[in-house]
Amino acid sequence: APEAVRLQRLPVRVELSGTWTRGRTIVDLRDWAGDMEHDPHGPAPAVVDVALELDGTAIAALWLRTVRGEL
Repeated sequence: APEAVRLQRLPVRVELSGTWTRGRTIVDLRDWAGDMEHDPHGPAPAVVDVALELDGTAIAALWLRTVRGEL
């Protein structure tokens, strides 16, 4: 149910060298994308749809209908 998820297109990286963050997905929510001269990594290699909010009740109901074969 697409209406049960709020998506936003955001720059995303996968951290490959962090001691505590290795392998984690890093999403930059800051609103300064136009000022890349201060970012030592440059622009993010990918901009993807990131789920920021879910309607848990709607998703649980969809899962139940799917498991019961009602879809």
